[in-house]
Amino acid sequence: MYLFLLIATLAFGQVPKKNSVYVSVKSFGAKGDGKTDDKLAIQAAIDVNAHVYFPDGIYIVNDELIIDKKITVLGSKNAKIIKNFTAPNTALLKCRNSDIEISGLKIEGITQSKFVQNEYSIHVVGNASNNYTRIRILNNTISEIGHGAICVEYCKDFLISGNRISNINSTGIEVLSSEKGIITRNTVRDIITGSAGTAYGIIMSLRLCDIDLPSKNIAVKNNVVDNVPLWEGIDTHAGQDIQIIGNTILNCAYGINASKCNNNSSMVPQNIIISNNIIKKGTVKTPGRGIGSGGSSSMYAGNIVVSNNTIDGYGIDNNSEGAIMFYSTKKLQIRANTITNSLSSGINIQNRNEDYLVSKNKIRKINKGTTNAAGIIIRNEGQSGIVQDNYVDADKELGMMVYGKGSNYFKNNTFLAGKGKYKGAEHVKGLELIELSAKDLPPIDAHSVATFTINVNAAREGDKVSVSIEKKIAYISVEGYVSATNVITIKVENNSGKKIDLPLMKYTVKVTKL
Repeated sequence: MYLFLLIATLAFGQVPKKNSVYVSVKSFGAKGDGKTDDKLAIQAAIDVNAHVYFPDGIYIVNDELIIDKKITVLGSKNAKIIKNFTAPNTALLKCRNSDIEISGLKIEGITQSKFVQNEYSIHVVGNASNNYTRIRILNNTISEIGHGAICVEYCKDFLISGNRISNINSTGIEVLSSEKGIITRNTVRDIITGSAGTAYGIIMSLRLCDIDLPSKNIAVKNNVVDNVPLWEGIDTHAGQDIQIIGNTILNCAYGINASKCNNNSSMVPQNIIISNNIIKKGTVKTPGRGIGSGGSSSMYAGNIVVSNNTIDGYGIDNNSEGAIMFYSTKKLQIRANTITNSLSSGINIQNRNEDYLVSKNKIRKINKGTTNAAGIIIRNEGQSGIVQDNYVDADKELGMMVYGKGSNYFKNNTFLAGKGKYKGAEHVKGLELIELSAKDLPPIDAHSVATFTINVNAAREGDKVSVSIEKKIAYISVEGYVSATNVITIKVENNSGKKIDLPLMKYTVKVTKL
């Protein structure tokens, strides 16, 4: 409780009292004058104290500070630390111990618009045989670092909260082979340079694919990620039991990604919840998927739930994308999301998805470029799942598109579209194809039948057909059947003992795909 109150007062610019357990780095000779290299003095303070405090000042540090003990490090509101060196595999604070808390520091590097491999501001470096525990990185302000602002590697029980990160050249917050963590209420902005075209706001991954362990049991909640124009706002590579909930992602090339370790890896995402996030493309010129990815060619991603997210403007103009797009999954659920202004398809079930559920989503306006686009698209054959209770208004594009045979079951969906409701409906089950026809039949003799036909696209022999008329007439029965591909024959039977001249009638034909 004492530490909590102390951190709260620091947020308002207050400092520890004179009888506090915190020891000022200035008492060990640090100048904080913005000129002197204070590295040795600060290191000395860290080496012999459990509670270290940076009072107001600008502290120049020309080499790494090493933390290899239990410690709490705090900074005042007007203290700034300059990481006055840049080199691969370095950090301002390199931490190799459990029970470390770093809070309230303002850290500024000198690496502007240049990627420097594994250069960090704060780096907690465990290993597979020695996981560090109880790591707390709170309320720091970090900018101008060559690779990442914060990295925790092989850690357990960590909290990264309230940090303000900007102008970083690859990754805002990086979690490698770590578990039981919370990443919350951080603001990450302007991840601008990237490595080989990739950059991340927040990522949960592993150092080496198929060698190190994936990150697991981590909650990423209520963060803001703004302006990652090259790549992804939030990403997990092969994460296990990951929750990505309530985040706001703006101006990122991709929104949220849950993907394999590599194309042939057995390390794929499992048990991922992506829920209640707001994702808007903003100023990004070529946005890819808002939420998506999946498993590898050899392994299915499992139990991914994507629910109640709002996605605007995603799905770059090609056949492999969509506002939501997944491949190689089992038991994928896409539920109750709101999708607007997609640039290709709204929801793309790409390939190798088994036992998926797409339910209660609202999709409005597909802004097609040069490729085929639809509100909901089942891209390749051989997939299995349910598409139910969705509302799609694709504007000038197709409401639904299905490629090839599979066990795809459609039920109770509303499809509105300028180019037609359906394409490939012959490949699905449960879909209800509804057409209306107004017909003025000639008089029908007693105990006789009149017939006419109506075209229903995708109707096939064996489908269930029901016909209704707008007004019930005694002794008149109506039924229909598929008489040829795309053709329904309607039979109107006069069961009375006299000739009947029916008025102009509206007939509603419903074909249910079986």
